[in-house]
Formats: sequence, C-alpha cells, structure tokens
Amino acid sequence: MTRMHTPFRRAKVIVPEQAITIADHLHQISEQGQSLAVELRRLQVQLNDMWEGKAKERFMDGFDGRPGTAHSEADFMSEQANRIASMKVTIWETISGWTQVPD
Repeated sequence: MTRMHTPFRRAKVIVPEQAITIADHLHQISEQGQSLAVELRRLQVQLNDMWEGKAKERFMDGFDGRPGTAHSEADFMSEQANRIASMKVTIWETISGWTQVPD
C-alpha cells in the first residue's frame, strides 16, 4: 500500500448565527405582542364596565376581536422564531489528509 496526500470533503451541519439572532429578535417581538394583547384585553374589560349606549356598541363592534388577534399574531411570531432557530445548513469543507492506496 502506498500513502498519498489527497483532499477529501467533509460535511458540517450548523445552525447559522444569523438564524439564532433573528429568532431571538422574533421571540422578543412575540413577548411584546403578548403583553400588548393582555393590556388590550384589560382595557376592553375596563371600557365595557364603564361605557354604555350606542357609542360603546359601535366602538366594541370594531374592537372586540383585536385582543385575540394580537395574541394570534404574537403566537405566530413565536412559531416563526422557533422555525428559524431550528434551521440547519450543510457546509462542505475540503480537507487534505493521508490515505492508503493499493499498489
């Protein structure tokens, strides 16, 4: 057997640093969205207890679904953050090394 110095390729699977950064940012946005949704719900209950008449009805007609929508959007951001954080890429490296070759 003869030893030869030959290049070979090796796969390396990683989560890109950018994906982690973006996912962290989306998680922060999601947390802020959840906080806003809770605050919207609190204000809705407060207004509902204090307000009466047609003005209340007109306002609530357009407002009723907003807190739930805000929660849904925050959940969506969190799901996307998790999806991005789990992304992997394959990087191929060329490495030189010694191999045995039959004579």
